[in-house]
Amino acid sequence: MRTPEDGEKDSYPAHVPPGYHRLIGHLAAFYYAAREGSIQGGARRLGLNRNSLARYLDELEHIAGGVRLRHPDSEVRGLDLTEAGRHLRQLLEPIFSRLETVATQLVGGLQDLRLGCQTSTSTYLLPGWLRAFEREAQESRAEEQSFRLSLKTGSSESILEALKGLEVDVGIVATEVDRERTEGGIAYVPLMREQLIAICPKDHPLARSNSARARDFVRHPQYLYYRGGERYQERINALATGEGARRQMEFDTIAAIKETVRAGLGVSIIPGGAVRREDREWLAVLNLEVPAHLAPRLTRVIAVVIREGDELTPLAREFLQFLQEHRKALAGT
Repeated sequence: MRTPEDGEKDSYPAHVPPGYHRLIGHLAAFYYAAREGSIQGGARRLGLNRNSLARYLDELEHIAGGVRLRHPDSEVRGLDLTEAGRHLRQLLEPIFSRLETVATQLVGGLQDLRLGCQTSTSTYLLPGWLRAFEREAQESRAEEQSFRLSLKTGSSESILEALKGLEVDVGIVATEVDRERTEGGIAYVPLMREQLIAICPKDHPLARSNSARARDFVRHPQYLYYRGGERYQERINALATGEGARRQMEFDTIAAIKETVRAGLGVSIIPGGAVRREDREWLAVLNLEVPAHLAPRLTRVIAVVIREGDELTPLAREFLQFLQEHRKALAGT
C-alpha cells in the first residue's frame, strides 16, 4: 500500500464507490454497444444476449441520475446517442482501447512485443537485433520461452502516430537529435548514428572516384528517389538548394532502389545500414561532399521511442534494456 509523504494528500479515495465492480460492466456494455452502433452488435461483441445488454444501458442511465445517453427511438434506428452519450463514449475510448491491449497481453502471458519500426531499419537492421535479443533472452532464462512479435512498419512519422494511438508499445524511428529527450509525451532514447551514402553500379562513371558532390549527385539525370517520410525527403532536398532533387524514378522501398541501381538504371542516396556485405560485389559506395553547414543532413539518429510514463510489459521493458545495453554492437550489425 502506498504511503503518502508528509504533507502530501493521497490522490486515491479511501474506498471505491459501492457497486464499483458492477459499474465497470455497465460502462463496458455501453461502450461496445456505442462502438458497434447497436445493442445487438454490442451484445454479440461481449458474448451477451441482447436483453441483458439493454438492461445494462437502462441501469447505467439510472446510475447517471436519469441522464439520457441515447434517444428514445434508438433501438429502432440503431444506437442513436445523445450529446451526453457521445461525450461518455469519447471519455471511454482510450480507457477500453488500453484495456483491450492489457487483455491481449494477459492471454499471451505478457510475452507479446508490439513493436513499430521505421521501414529501412526494419528491413536491414532489426532482424539481426531481434535474433541477438532472442538468443540472449533464452540464455538468461531457466527454460526456453518464446515470444510473439507484432511488427508495424512505415515512416518515422507513422510510427510515432501509432505509438500515440496505443497501436505499438515500443517504436524505432529516425530523428535528427542525438540526445535523450521528451517531446509531446514521447520519450526518445538514441541508439546509433547512421550515415547517408551515395550508391551506383561499379561500372558507372561516378564510381571512378570515392566521393561525389551531393548537389550534383541528387541532380543526376538518373537519380532514384526514396519516399522515406517527410523528414527524409527534406533532408535529401536540402542537399540541392533551388530546384531540389531531380526525380527520375520514385520508390517506396530501398530494396527496390538497390535492385534498380544494380540493373544499371540509376544512382541514389540511401541509409548506410542498408548496404550489406554482398551488395559491395556490384555496388560502389561514395562519400558525399557537402558544405559544412549541410553536413548534419548526411547523418540521422536511430532512436527508440516510448510513451512517457507508460508501464511497459516485462517483455517490452526487457527489449528496451537490451537495445540500450548493446548500442555500440547494434551499430555495427
